[in-house]
Amino acid sequence: MPLYEFRCKRGHGHDELHKWPPPDKVKCDKCRCNAHKQVSMPQKTAGKWGDTGARFISAFGKEMTSVQADAEAKKRGLIHEADLPKHFIDDRLDKEWQDARQHDKTIATFQDLKKAHNGDASRAWAETFSVEEMKKSGTLKEDAANGTVSG
Repeated sequence: MPLYEFRCKRGHGHDELHKWPPPDKVKCDKCRCNAHKQVSMPQKTAGKWGDTGARFISAFGKEMTSVQADAEAKKRGLIHEADLPKHFIDDRLDKEWQDARQHDKTIATFQDLKKAHNGDASRAWAETFSVEEMKKSGTLKEDAANGTVSG
């Protein structure tokens, strides 16, 4: 609810909270005569419009205004979500979901092979993570498999 300033003809002033639209006049708190609504200067804020003070920013672990948070983010090389490519977050989440499904399949393969080899975990790991299987799943690049990785 907005805060409005009122002043009577005797010079007494006071502020009141009112819903929109505010009344043009109210009774003065001191002398009970008519007090008229004043045109007030908007408050200058700490930074961006509406940023009246610091608040706790969990990403940085301290209280700061949005202007300070923007400066800290820039200093740390962080990018605001609005500056990311259009489908970046959706694509990233989809990729993580696919990776999790692949991980689940790998664990299931290991468990099946371990059971097939009468509990021999070493043999199950060797077959689950063979060079061919790792190439097929994309976890091992061709040059790494050939020992030709360049730094």
